[in-house]
Amino acid sequence: MNRPLGFFKQKGKNLYPVILFVLLLLTITLACSLPFRIVWNGSDEDNQQKTVQANSELVQTLSAITSNNGKDSESESNEESFAGEEIPVVAPSLTSSPTITKTPAPEQVAAFISSNTNCRVGPQDVFELIHIFLKGDKVDLIGKNQDGTFWYVQDQDGENIQCWLWNKYATPEGLTENLPVFTPPPAPIPVMNFVASYKTTTGGTIVIVNVRNTGNIALQSYSATFKDTVTSESKAVSANKFGNATKVSVGNTGVISSPPFSASTIGHQMTATIKACTLDGQAGKCATVTIKFESK
Repeated sequence: MNRPLGFFKQKGKNLYPVILFVLLLLTITLACSLPFRIVWNGSDEDNQQKTVQANSELVQTLSAITSNNGKDSESESNEESFAGEEIPVVAPSLTSSPTITKTPAPEQVAAFISSNTNCRVGPQDVFELIHIFLKGDKVDLIGKNQDGTFWYVQDQDGENIQCWLWNKYATPEGLTENLPVFTPPPAPIPVMNFVASYKTTTGGTIVIVNVRNTGNIALQSYSATFKDTVTSESKAVSANKFGNATKVSVGNTGVISSPPFSASTIGHQMTATIKACTLDGQAGKCATVTIKFESK
């Protein structure tokens, strides 16, 4: 069988300690028991003493050589064994990233508009009117005021209207307990103002005008005088409500109807002088407006 050269080299290295050990035993035996003798120049006694000393030194030398050869053999053997091994590579341990948990957004609450209602800058009728929601509309509830009587809403028709809505005419379709409480803007300084315009004539004898509140405080009463400039006939009226409305809130419009004239006013030039006030009985803050128009 053909053996590789490395096989015999390795086998020879393994035999070195054995051979040296055998030589050591032979040397000790010869030194102690065989008539091993070296010839020295001197007396017999001196020659014998020198021979024993030389044999002792020889034994020490062989012992040292045996020891070194054993260490060299062991070192070479260890080197060869490490040379044939693969040094394990320890992969770094990976720590997985923490899972990010998103806080769920509060559930959107909608409200159904049960009757035409105003939506304002603030949760009182003294604030500016922004929009009028009609019966059947739906809005998203964004927040509420401290006592929960008004919702802060946004329309669902894409008009991006956000305003305060009285909750009487907005029925929520979900839970409203978790709606945030919003602080409304400060109430404006009360300003009494309105405009009047001709609306129509009913039956030819009853003249009707519109009164629109352009101030920031509700109108609750009025007195008015209508005059037909053709016949010079005048009619006066006063009340604590405007048509069917008990008051005209900010931005809204009410109506005032004259008493029936004795003859048709159609085609006649008319004047109307209207005094509107913030309290019943023409009390509180009042303002007066006079308009001219043709009865049609």
